Formats: sequence, structure tokens, C-alpha cells
Amino acid sequence: MNNNILLKLVGYPITINLSLHEEQLLFIHAPFLSGQWPINKIGVQVTHERASVRIGITSTDNAMLHQSWIVEAGQFEEIVSYFKGLGFPVPNPDPMGYAKERALVH
Repeated sequence: MNNNILLKLVGYPITINLSLHEEQLLFIHAPFLSGQWPINKIGVQVTHERASVRIGITSTDNAMLHQSWIVEAGQFEEIVSYFKGLGFPVPNPDPMGYAKERALVH
């Protein structure tokens, strides 16, 4: 399993690096942000939105602690695989079938 993923933000030349540290902390780094989330105390949401993918991370201890990003749609499969590899359930991340539609176009 890959412990690292680079997320390309939509509309900005910025990449967010997510990396798992010592199997316990999800590190988040970019030029404008830095953070750590204990992986046993967060929920992850991944949603395909046709031209983009929305990723949300929320604390299971306090729902007011939340971060989200909109990243390039071409990373959808990699993102789902990454979070599933970390042990997060990613239920129905593409309810409208946009990934399938995208595959037919490309």
C-alpha cells in the first residue's frame, strides 16, 4: 500500500501531499497548510462531482473540525484506492456514475 498521495487542486497550481506517518497520523502538507489527523479519529468522504472530486476529512470527536478540498477528477480512482488502503470505508463515492462517463469520453 502506498502511504502517500499528491492531490492536485482544481484551478490552482498547488498540490496537497497526504502521507501516513507511523500508521497513526495522516499528515497534510501544502504551501498554505499543514496538519495532522489521527486516523483512528477521523471520517473520510470522497465524492465524484463530474469535473472534480471533493474530499472531506472530519473529526469523529468533534464534527466542527473539518477540512475539504476539490481536486482534479482524473485522480478519482487513485484517491478511492488510497483511502480504502488506509482502511477507510468509501461507500458509493460516485453515485451518478461520472467516472464511468469520463472513461467513455477519454
